[in-house]
Amino acid sequence: MSDISKSILKKIDEKHIKPIPKWQFILLLVGLFVMFGFAILFGSMATGIMLLHLSANDWEIVPRIAGGLHSFIYVLPYMWIIVVGLMVFLTTVLYKHTHKGYRLRPSVVVAVSIISSLLIGSILFATNSAEGIERALRENIQPYQQYQELRDKVWQAPERGILPGRIVNIKEGTLMLLDDFSGKRWEVNIEDVTLPPFAPKLKVGDQVVVVGEKTGDFSFDADAVRPAPDFKKGIRPGTRKLK
Repeated sequence: MSDISKSILKKIDEKHIKPIPKWQFILLLVGLFVMFGFAILFGSMATGIMLLHLSANDWEIVPRIAGGLHSFIYVLPYMWIIVVGLMVFLTTVLYKHTHKGYRLRPSVVVAVSIISSLLIGSILFATNSAEGIERALRENIQPYQQYQELRDKVWQAPERGILPGRIVNIKEGTLMLLDDFSGKRWEVNIEDVTLPPFAPKLKVGDQVVVVGEKTGDFSFDADAVRPAPDFKKGIRPGTRKLK
């Protein structure tokens, strides 16, 4: 017996080290793979919701938010980007602790985690499952709803020609009353706004983003009226104009 073997056996004897029972090893291994699966699942859900938020942004008017291209930093879904990053990190750590964790380099595990999250997340987004998850989060988790409401207020920039809010009245097709996110009521002139063919008319209660020019303390001339990204009602981004 070599000196190294004798030294190892001596340390095992001194520290009273005993082998882990097979059932404990199997249970630990199953637990690791279950956690690994949940990490991939949560990462995929976060990716799907992240794609939902990115698609909901009206990129044509985003530069108006802060007056330049740096406006894009205000509308990125940072929370979900962080969640995806944490889930990728967690899957890497969990895989490393499995009995075959030494076989793949961490960079390969990270790549597999990212690709898996993107693929499954894209499926959730394409099937509208991500929208259902987002709506459930808003309706049942108050801190998340408050967080999203703060993000929605980023779009409130009437001085730069963006006025989001909820329609409370439409008068004779030329004047619209709108309550913004802070509860202030605006008179919006929609006389010069045209409606594309086959586009549905806006109605009282719709959440919209008005694009145009501020003409007074609480008055606004509209060039276009777009549906606001509101997942509670499943509103999709795009241009919608009044007749």
